[in-house]
Formats: sequence, C-alpha cells, structure tokens
Amino acid sequence: MFFFFVGGVRHQVTEIIERDAARCLRCTYPANLVNYDNLLEIFFIPVWRWPCGKPALHCTNCGFLVPNGHFRSLTDNIGSASSTSRSVCWSCARSLEHSFRFCPDCGAREDL
Repeated sequence: MFFFFVGGVRHQVTEIIERDAARCLRCTYPANLVNYDNLLEIFFIPVWRWPCGKPALHCTNCGFLVPNGHFRSLTDNIGSASSTSRSVCWSCARSLEHSFRFCPDCGAREDL
C-alpha cells in the first residue's frame, strides 16, 4: 500500500505588536514583533490552528520568522566595543566569539 501525504505545519502572523522592533537576521531590513499561530495544513487546506505562547520577529521583506530573544534590537549599537569580541547565536542564544562563522552547538550560520 502506498501512502502519499502532502501537508505540513507553517506559521501565520495574527497580530503586529510593535512595528520595526528589530533587524532581520537574514536581510537586515527592519522587522516587526508579532504574535503568530501554528497552522497544520493537509493538501494546502488548513486543518488545525494553535497559538504560540511567545512573540516572534517577522521580516516583511524576506518572511523570516525567529522567536523572541534571538535577534538584535534596532537600538543596539552593532559597532560598539562590546560586540566586536563576542556575539550571540541567533538560533540557540549561545555566546560566541565574533570570528565564528558557525555556531559550535547548533551549527547555525552566523551571517551578522
């Protein structure tokens, strides 16, 4: 018997909490702080929706969604002396040396 499943879970923005709250980690455009829901789709038809408890950063330019606490604020001074020697992984929030291109814990690429 062959079973073919087309579907998956995607995120859908439900409310904008704060406009231009931070910079996108992928494209560095201003992004919004939002509340979002998880949406289960089967054959592109929404079947089940459940809310996520914490807000996230959503870029309107590239569509990247990242949980709160894993991004830099627009007010952060990226060129300051404190950020030149160490940075934080956007994926797992581990403290990293500024020269690292990949996080040693989770393997996320550091393009900041």
